[in-house]
Amino acid sequence: MACRTLIIGTAVAMAVFCLTGCGGGAGTGSADATAGSGDTGGGSPDAAPQADVAQADESPGAKFYEQWGCAVCHGKDQGGNRFGPTLRGLAPHWTADDMASYLLKPQSFHDRNDRMREIAKKYNTMVMPPYDHPHADRLELATWILSLEE
Repeated sequence: MACRTLIIGTAVAMAVFCLTGCGGGAGTGSADATAGSGDTGGGSPDAAPQADVAQADESPGAKFYEQWGCAVCHGKDQGGNRFGPTLRGLAPHWTADDMASYLLKPQSFHDRNDRMREIAKKYNTMVMPPYDHPHADRLELATWILSLEE
């Protein structure tokens, strides 16, 4: 039964993931920055994904967060859910440039960073996709994420 639930849950998550534009590719409206060099422990792994981002913040980074579908896995409040960790309180673990690079090739960080590998295991129902948006756009998103407080 648990296996069936996992399969159904994964299928639903992938459908939401695809329908919201999350998944990488320049101009496709996707990106989501997994908790950098560390998950700060926020967010409930059992919370449902939230695709509607009600952003009062009009900064470019906040707009990219909404446009690229980050809320599906990281929540409309960036507090995480069962598909992705919180993005709040990450400034001690990342530089904006490192996070922008991570967004381009997340797997390369998982391959060489034990902390990131553990986060990927914890949120194994979804895989952080690569985002090949322009570096300047990824940097705007990274800077905005790093400004989020716990």
